[in-house]
Amino acid sequence: MNLEDIEIFLSIARTKNISKSATNMYMSQSTLSHRLISLEKELGITLFYRSKGKRIMEITPQGYDFIGIAEQWIVLWNETKRISDQGSQLSFSVGAVASLNQHLFMPVYMKLQECMAPKVNISIKSVASSALYSAIDNYELDIGFAVMPSFHNSISSNVIFSENMVLVRYGGGKLGQPVLGEDVNPLDLNPDKEIFLNFHPNYVHWRNCTWNHASIPKFATNDANLVIPALQKQDAWVIMAMSVAMSYAEQIPLTINKLISPPPDRICYILVHRLSRPSKQQIYDMFYDYLNEYLNSLQHKGIITLSKE
Repeated sequence: MNLEDIEIFLSIARTKNISKSATNMYMSQSTLSHRLISLEKELGITLFYRSKGKRIMEITPQGYDFIGIAEQWIVLWNETKRISDQGSQLSFSVGAVASLNQHLFMPVYMKLQECMAPKVNISIKSVASSALYSAIDNYELDIGFAVMPSFHNSISSNVIFSENMVLVRYGGGKLGQPVLGEDVNPLDLNPDKEIFLNFHPNYVHWRNCTWNHASIPKFATNDANLVIPALQKQDAWVIMAMSVAMSYAEQIPLTINKLISPPPDRICYILVHRLSRPSKQQIYDMFYDYLNEYLNSLQHKGIITLSKE
């Protein structure tokens, strides 16, 4: 049994198809089938049911049990290879949606870098929520922060905090000290002055229900960095996550209002692989300590609400 045998098994378990797995593994179907049979003989168990005329490979109960062992085998192999390649130098990669990286987590990253350098290479990546899960699954990232849920057997995904979506307008406050105004009814806002910031499908649904589906925004973007210049036009307004609003308040004077019948809160999920790398446990522990301390400070300021899970 070697690494390729394990990869063959996991590929078939995912695709349930010999032909697709052979294509993915760049080998002939006959070679792949022979390798699978040899693996089963070596293990002394049947991993897949075979039925003539059926293209789908159904996994056996023993096969399901072997998935976890196979995934752990891959982790140990990669960990061994990493140790061989890097020697004493460790790396630690964190990925998050761009708005979290740019407006929320930077103090945590900087503290980790300050305390761990030069022993650890820190890598921070901005990644779409949908791509974060596969990056964690493939060990391209050690920790991820997503704003949309998804289920993967190999990934532990937990709600870490939520935050209000708030109304933001230019003026009224001082730098770093926004005016926190009274609650506003979204129906009292002028749709022609809207800056539509596409944060999340739940927000889009709320917006369409609030102003009807025919309301086309005059200015729309999915890039929060474009909001500041647009917001300084007369009577312009935008609805965004509270953490982003407070970050912008450090750059320009703002008025922030909560909304009556508001959009759903933005929820942040922390993602880690269920089979974490033992050599990085100290870094994980340190990162969690810094993260918890920082998030508790944000909750104290009323910017986020920590999960009770």
